[in-house]
Amino acid sequence: MARPESSEPVSSVARLQQVPSYADFADQYLRPNRPCLLPQDLVKGWPIFRLLATAGDNADRDAQAQFDETSLHPAFDMLQERYGQHHRVPVVLSSVSSQERTDMMLSDAVELMRTHKLSRSGTVVYVKDWHIFRQERLWLRKERNDNSSEGGIVETEVKAAAELYDPPSLFKDDWMNNVRDSEADDFAFCYAGSKGSSTGLHRDVYTSYSWSTNIIGQKRWRLFPPTCVRKLRRFPNIRTSELASNCDEMDERSRRGELGTVAEGKAGWPLWEEARSEALELVQEPGETIFVPSNWYHEVLNLTDCISINHNWCNTYNLESMFDSMVEEVEDVEASLEDVRVTLEQGSSKEDEWRTEWVGIVQQVARQDAGWAWSGFWEMVLHNLTVPPTEAQYKPEDEVVKQVIRQLLERFQSRPEAPYLGDDVDTYIQQLQSIL
Repeated sequence: MARPESSEPVSSVARLQQVPSYADFADQYLRPNRPCLLPQDLVKGWPIFRLLATAGDNADRDAQAQFDETSLHPAFDMLQERYGQHHRVPVVLSSVSSQERTDMMLSDAVELMRTHKLSRSGTVVYVKDWHIFRQERLWLRKERNDNSSEGGIVETEVKAAAELYDPPSLFKDDWMNNVRDSEADDFAFCYAGSKGSSTGLHRDVYTSYSWSTNIIGQKRWRLFPPTCVRKLRRFPNIRTSELASNCDEMDERSRRGELGTVAEGKAGWPLWEEARSEALELVQEPGETIFVPSNWYHEVLNLTDCISINHNWCNTYNLESMFDSMVEEVEDVEASLEDVRVTLEQGSSKEDEWRTEWVGIVQQVARQDAGWAWSGFWEMVLHNLTVPPTEAQYKPEDEVVKQVIRQLLERFQSRPEAPYLGDDVDTYIQQLQSIL
């Protein structure tokens, strides 16, 4: 199965009026790596959607008009009441001249949003990367333990899903979030921000897919297909060179004539205009879910107060893309630490020793950069092969899955770092080979 790239240029994002079957979704969007917007019917049964949507009757686009520039959408009151006192969340505070990241209780974050909107301070508050599902599992588990009640991890996960949401079947073939341990990290988030909060240009971790459901509010998305990746860099032929900041800033710099090659006396980003011409723009309405394909850079602006549920995820269809991204990450880290490699080599007479230490350092830095490295990748693959995340009708046939893994294993074993990654990775590889 080839690395997902759109086979033809994508001129717009399909806005689907009906929820497709899994087979149609896989054929038309997953396999060809194309974005789409899915209708409210996909999530209207979610408990969290019913709870928060009714707070502002957000099914009606015009209902947003009742919330003025100084008041916060009433759904935030519900969020604060339900989770405010026992969820500690990451928060980004942004103004024209600065950005600050901090952690605080959700209740305090909502109060801060309310204060800044009321005072028209110009500061917007955005709760980002809040692991709402994981934190609720942990909270329910703590309550169960404190009360000495019966039940276990599976029970708390079922209860959390009953209070929050259950991912749609279209997205159930999710290898990144297929965990049962309530202590384990995940890639499932809630984002909650006041009007004007935003996320700058980026792609998702290791070219994973993402899906994002607007519980309340409207978001403006700008998406760049994989053909634009090098065009978004200051120096297009250097993949680690500076990424374009955001479309509005880059457009303004282009209008001022600042962009072009450094050799021409310009700031760089000579291919920005070309990339911009390929970008897709859309407004996501309340209740809609966007599917963002693998390796699509994107930026998001909250046009109103917004609350959304977001997952990074992967499966057989984009596993090769994630593998390639892992290879690039490792090679980029190695290049940035070349002086460390030279020092280790010169300071040791035993090649196996210094190479093992070197590979360990590179893996540690890669893990700090993106949250995981080769050990996490192969652990994920092994777990999903032995404990599939969903029923057969919502994923490719087993032999297709195994063939993709065989091909990646063959490529991995020719990697120079493979012999030095340690016992954990060796064990994962041996177990995979015995299954395949």
